[in-house]
This record gives sequence, C-alpha cells and structure tokens, in this order.
Amino acid sequence: MNNLTVPINATDRKRAMGLAKERMQTFNQARVRNQKIDRGRDSVQTHYIGLIGEITIEKIIGIPLTNHKAPHGDGGVYDFIIKDKTVQVKCTDYLSGHLIFPLKKGKMSFLAEYGILVIWDKKKEIATAVGQITRERFLAEHVIKEWGYGPTPAVPQHTLDHPWLLEKD
Repeated sequence: MNNLTVPINATDRKRAMGLAKERMQTFNQARVRNQKIDRGRDSVQTHYIGLIGEITIEKIIGIPLTNHKAPHGDGGVYDFIIKDKTVQVKCTDYLSGHLIFPLKKGKMSFLAEYGILVIWDKKKEIATAVGQITRERFLAEHVIKEWGYGPTPAVPQHTLDHPWLLEKD
C-alpha cells in the first residue's frame, strides 16, 4: 500500500454507518429534503460512502473529520482544511468512478478550493485518494454526465492531479 491507500476495516465501516445515520436523523428532524443522487442507494447509504471517503482522508493526514450535523449538511463548503486550503472529499465505490459535484438547485455544489476523489475497493477493504483538482479547473473542464438522475458535472479520475495536498511536508 502507498501512503494514499489505507485499510478500511470493520471499525471504520461501523463508525461511518453510525455517522451517516446521525446525519440523516438531523436532516429528518429539520424536515430537509435530501438530494439523492444515486437511484440504487438510499440516503443513509449515500452518506455512508461519503463518510468512508472522509475517514480515508482522516487516516491519511491524521486530522479528525468533523461530523457536520447541521440540517443542511456542511453547505458544500468543505470537509477539511489541509495546508490552509479548503477541501471537499468525494468517494465512490465504482473503481473507475468520476469526481462529481451534483447540481443543487441548478448551481454547482463545489465551493471549496480543492476536490479530492477517494475510490473505495470494498472487496480489498482499502480506499485510495486517487487525485485532486482545483475548483477553477473543475469548473472549466467538467463534462455533464447523465446517469439517470439528472445532469451531473463530472471529471474522469484519470484527468485529476496527484493529491499533493495529502503528502507530508
């Protein structure tokens, strides 16, 4: 394993599921309609995969994730501050997945300075930070993908930069 790949064990998965349920409970109590972007998964499962990504970054850099339990989530602003840069983490279990930032009310949901894509290989029980991109570059280079649940701005993972933000100084 390289320093951008970490094991995702049963404790990590249990923690991610607990946090996903907490987040959904907060959404439900505030009667906020969650933006579901995956037809094959419910909202808790979607949060769960996102939290696997955040736990991956937490393990790589050693900075604890924040559990955004605000009724409207983290507002799409950032998940971490790394080297004085705001970072949004996206995770997928599709091994050839894209970095996506869904539209929210017709507006781009990518508000941080950088986006980092994490790929979670459930069979191997590992997750890898595969790349990063600046917000400006994402806005300039994204394509609109249609996977059956509305237009989604996306960038293929092979076009992402090496995630140098995660490297130790």
